[in-house]
Amino acid sequence: MLKPYSLIVVLLVLSLSAMGAEHSVGAGKDDWWVSYPEDNTNAGGSVNHPEWVLNALKDKPVLIFVHLNCDYCAPQKEAVDSVMQDYAGDVTFFDLSGDSDARAADVLVYDPDGGKALVPLTVVVTLVNDNGDVRVGWHSSEDITGEDWIRSYLDDAIDLYNENRDGWAGA
Repeated sequence: MLKPYSLIVVLLVLSLSAMGAEHSVGAGKDDWWVSYPEDNTNAGGSVNHPEWVLNALKDKPVLIFVHLNCDYCAPQKEAVDSVMQDYAGDVTFFDLSGDSDARAADVLVYDPDGGKALVPLTVVVTLVNDNGDVRVGWHSSEDITGEDWIRSYLDDAIDLYNENRDGWAGA
């Protein structure tokens, strides 16, 4: 038998999970982007997604982490590695060395401001509904974001992917 406060907690959790994605589709700082965001030098322009990212997206959302083996990247590497222990089966993960993996240069298309800074670059790619059309949506950061940021976008990515995968022409 549920106690009254237990029922309240259950109802609160159910109502929060039914609210949908935490981040909306748009051009703002925290949005899912379908074109370059407002702070990007190519704002509003189309993104030429790497083919290997689109191929991976056919199965599940994608997390890409580009980094160097350096003290500056270390905290984000630790956060990504920790998060991936919980999300490994739910997303395709690319852990790319900026020193030795040629795909790291491809990921520059996801630089949030359009610059040429490469590391640490954390990118989440999923499928979103953009005014009735299912499109590739992405969000990225060059900052040390920590686990909460990564989890927030991965939770959204998984939910959005599951909602939209059947309507994606690229599948």
